[in-house]
Amino acid sequence: MTRVTVILLPVPLGIFLVVRLVPSSVLTSARAKATASAAQQPVSRRGAAVAIVLIWTAVLIWVGWLGIRWLRS
Repeated sequence: MTRVTVILLPVPLGIFLVVRLVPSSVLTSARAKATASAAQQPVSRRGAAVAIVLIWTAVLIWVGWLGIRWLRS
């Protein structure tokens, strides 16, 4: 198995198990708190845009670095 497979299999399974094992009353309460909290906070579209651009830039730099390593080998 590759490293990616080792990571990609247990994570969704773990999330599924956590959601199934947590009582529905606790999940309902947590979802209500999250909705109320999100409604009170202002939405920053600029902050989200900056975060997305930074993530894409980091990924492009990483892919470029991998490409350079591959070309040199």
